[in-house]
Amino acid sequence: MKRWLIAALCLLLLCPAAALSEAHTVPTPPPPSLQNFTSVTLDGEAVDQTLWAEADLTLVNVWATYCQPCLSEMPDLGALAAEYADSGVQFVGVVSDAFTPELEIDEAQAELAAQIVEATGAAYTHLLPTESLIYAALTDVAAVPTTFFVDAQGNRVGETYLGAKDAQAWREIIQETLALLPNP
Repeated sequence: MKRWLIAALCLLLLCPAAALSEAHTVPTPPPPSLQNFTSVTLDGEAVDQTLWAEADLTLVNVWATYCQPCLSEMPDLGALAAEYADSGVQFVGVVSDAFTPELEIDEAQAELAAQIVEATGAAYTHLLPTESLIYAALTDVAAVPTTFFVDAQGNRVGETYLGAKDAQAWREIIQETLALLPNP
């Protein structure tokens, strides 16, 4: 009798929960668009969404100056950026902690970021978080490092990756993501 009662209670508890989860499934909203933004590089160069057209695929790595895993993977990302330079893949970093509460560029943080880039050999383009870039790329970033890919039009491609990876892991992910692009 006790087993029957436990089984009945489990059925009562599981069936409504399953029905509720199906009935209340909310579609995931699309990620913020990178098709319309303006920013500035660590070198002071103005950029916008035309940056993506420079490659078939862009690896976008969102990092912070205080993030040790971010800094640890930057030498590998720098080496990979050089390795992939002639294959239609570019690398772009986004310094996530170089803005003030008023959403303006924090010059001291930008200088620190430039020093980090030089020290780690991550000699690819790094963007400072302007208001439009924050809304285009950072609103759905919950942790650093976060890495995602965009195509030449600024559309997200493939998965979003949380955490640092080594060079070999990134090579495999890049190849998998390249395979998702339509063949020209």
